[in-house]
Amino acid sequence: MNNLVIPKNMGGKVILTHEGALQFENALNMLDLSLNELRRVADELLPEKLVNEGLKKYLPEFCKVIELEKNVTFNLFFNNELGRLDELRESAVFRILKSLIGYILKYSEASVITISISHVNKLVTLQLFNNGKGFDLSSPEVSGSKEIAYIKLWVEKIKGRFQIIPEPNKGNEVIIELDMEN
Repeated sequence: MNNLVIPKNMGGKVILTHEGALQFENALNMLDLSLNELRRVADELLPEKLVNEGLKKYLPEFCKVIELEKNVTFNLFFNNELGRLDELRESAVFRILKSLIGYILKYSEASVITISISHVNKLVTLQLFNNGKGFDLSSPEVSGSKEIAYIKLWVEKIKGRFQIIPEPNKGNEVIIELDMEN
């Protein structure tokens, strides 16, 4: 029977049997898997590239991944004045866009989503257009949805304004305005 010797923090030693060593190795593998999953989830919530390089550089990559996974095309437009937003607004805008894109894909059956982000004077405006069937804002599925409530919560958190303009059988326009002085 082979034993594995592992140094103890306090200068002593712990001797493990072969079975104990296998259990220890299994525990380390499980810890590695858990940490990798935690990194994946954290990156999905707020990707490192978004944090490091900003929304203007990250959003095209994010949309390209969705285009490859779903049957949808993205058109992205940024005006030249759009630079980095503060960390709270940039992460909130990403979460809002991510939720809106998910909602559009889930409910509107859109094949094209156009995102326009502009920064003029002290106002940042996000506009999303889609060519799907649109959604009826008076329906309980839309007005009471968790997704719309989540989006409204983030817009309120960054002191913005949120509006959905439905065009049944043509899609929707979503407008979010952020006053950068607030």
